[in-house]
Amino acid sequence: MRFRKDVTDEELAVVREAPIAELMRHVVPARVPEIHRAQNEERRPSEENVGPDRRCSTSGPDASPLSDDLHLYLDSVVEFPNDTTTQRAQRLALSPDKSNRMKKEAIERGLAEEISLNLGQVTGGLVKLLGLSPSGRRVLGLAPQPRPENVSAEHWWWQRNICAYYRSLGLETRIEKTLNGKRADVGFLKSGRAIAVEVELSPKNAAVNVQQDLMSGFSDVLVACTNARARQAIEAQLDEVLSHIQRARVKVILLSEFSFVKRLFGKRRGKTALQDF
Repeated sequence: MRFRKDVTDEELAVVREAPIAELMRHVVPARVPEIHRAQNEERRPSEENVGPDRRCSTSGPDASPLSDDLHLYLDSVVEFPNDTTTQRAQRLALSPDKSNRMKKEAIERGLAEEISLNLGQVTGGLVKLLGLSPSGRRVLGLAPQPRPENVSAEHWWWQRNICAYYRSLGLETRIEKTLNGKRADVGFLKSGRAIAVEVELSPKNAAVNVQQDLMSGFSDVLVACTNARARQAIEAQLDEVLSHIQRARVKVILLSEFSFVKRLFGKRRGKTALQDF
């Protein structure tokens, strides 16, 4: 076979055209992976309800479109709400600097809020998480979350996770469970008894809440507080205001003693609060 040395570029293009077309016919276009949500309550509405660009809203600090990086970061808050800042950076393969910038931008634009959980030195120390704000949920096309008024992000986190814990045990459980006009932070039914759970981030109103729970008809009350000093103060208040019969129906534990805390943050096995009833 003889080869010509004076082949032109135009002739080469003609020769290559057919083989290249055949190769491209079998190429599958690359797709950017999407984050899939495991929680049914976080499902987004259809596009016709969200609008042409779900990544921006019409007013407020979140009005400008989200960058792809920030959108992915907020998506991860939806799918992995209990990731710490470090865990989220590792999951998304972000450098510490970029992770901090994403977090700062989300908070400054009012799309997310930081949640600080003090789990105690033995259990996990101070843990910092992120939660979507109402604006953040709106920008991502998520339904509003019925967070009670005057409830902090930390308090709301504990209510939701305690409720999920008791539901995982097969018990009928509600956040803001109402009985005869009194609302408990969480309430569940066990063996026909209505049990109230009060999340107390400070001892200030613990005794009043317990008294009202018992008077409204809750059979037992579980008071979950932040640390040993708070537990001691709450127990002293209860001993002073409750009768011996009432006091026997109230148990005070640390929030870190819930078994789901170890599952989420992994320091030690906490006691399962339900076993105390």
